[in-house]
Amino acid sequence: MSCLIYHLWLTRLLHNGDIQLMAHSLEGRVPFGDTRLLALAQRLPQELGYRDGIEKWHLRRAAERFLEPAIAWRPKSALNKNLRAHRTIHRHFVRAWRESGAFLEPWVDSDAVERLAAGDPPETERGTATCFRLLAVLSWFERFNGVPR
Repeated sequence: MSCLIYHLWLTRLLHNGDIQLMAHSLEGRVPFGDTRLLALAQRLPQELGYRDGIEKWHLRRAAERFLEPAIAWRPKSALNKNLRAHRTIHRHFVRAWRESGAFLEPWVDSDAVERLAAGDPPETERGTATCFRLLAVLSWFERFNGVPR
């Protein structure tokens, strides 16, 4: 079984993982599935993941061959800080909640979601992320009429 996993399934892990995750509107962290890359990574000392205080230093160094340095060495960024984006997400969430929110009532605190929909757009990443997650589920429901395919 290990041989089958190593030589057949591991090489398809990223591709298959992406397909399955996207089919369910999820984001996942599928590890690199190229066995040669895994073998190389196993030979590196564990503490070399960070170098000069930079996360994923070796991966970024390798990416320089294919990407502009500004992209390869760009720091991680959180949800867009642009308040227009917060308002847009909130506006679409409010519409979807008004049209299809009853679908979620068994699984959410309806009063809390109603307060979120009735208020101003959140100016925090957490509030906008909550609106976005609810919007994603409601959009799925609207698209498929609540029937998983």
